[in-house]
Amino acid sequence: MPIKGLERAYLAAKSYNGTELIYGNQKRSEKFLPPLRPSVKNLTLETFYSNSDKSNFIEKDSVYDFDRKTSLISTLDLLVIEHNLSGNVIIHSFDSIFVRSTAHLNNVILIAPKIRFESGFKGSVQAIAHKQLIVEKNVFLQYPSVLVLNELETSINSKKSLIQINEKSKVLGGILLVSQFPDVKNPKALSQAQIKDKEGEAILSKLKPTDFVVLLDENGKAFSSVHFANWLSQKQMQHAGAIVFIIGGAYGFSPDVYERAQFKLSLS
Repeated sequence: MPIKGLERAYLAAKSYNGTELIYGNQKRSEKFLPPLRPSVKNLTLETFYSNSDKSNFIEKDSVYDFDRKTSLISTLDLLVIEHNLSGNVIIHSFDSIFVRSTAHLNNVILIAPKIRFESGFKGSVQAIAHKQLIVEKNVFLQYPSVLVLNELETSINSKKSLIQINEKSKVLGGILLVSQFPDVKNPKALSQAQIKDKEGEAILSKLKPTDFVVLLDENGKAFSSVHFANWLSQKQMQHAGAIVFIIGGAYGFSPDVYERAQFKLSLS
């Protein structure tokens, strides 16, 4: 429960009329999410190798049965997917994967350094990239889709690792950015100001000039669910670029991030 507690609000345009705002036991959550398990943070292709059937090509318009071993399709080259694929299959490329709008994917896992979804694609995928994850315009990733960018040490010098979701695209599921470098939250290595500055540099490097930046800040403006939905809808109509919500680190945002932001929002 947030520190500010709960207030009455409108649900489906009707006032809440219960006798209590909270029923049952009340517990206060931790301030931060728990750390990722190593099995998730270090997820790579090798994780799937031991318990899969391997192949070098994709059978067109195939359904892979979850009652059988996971199928692992791997190639050294750029892989363009334009087939109908569904089920218990992992598609991997050592180069990159391009998913065309004509493809129909359902519960498929994609692994590559770079993954791009063409404008108009619609499907359910779990995509794991190490350098770039690009979602072009008008893409609909259905639940339970997941976008994971696992930055490896080998990509630190390229400065091109990013997750980019373009206008009018939707991701119904999770988005996760895992960095193997540097451990800016190690208090023994850096001061709080240095940590904020380094986190700020990382945040600003991912933003585009056209982005409308919203900071999730405890001193920001608080909305009810209905008012927030209305506000977000108006911003999407008024602003041509992407609306980017940013969560700060343990010590908050750097001055440069505050200066870049156009709005501060409180969720408490």
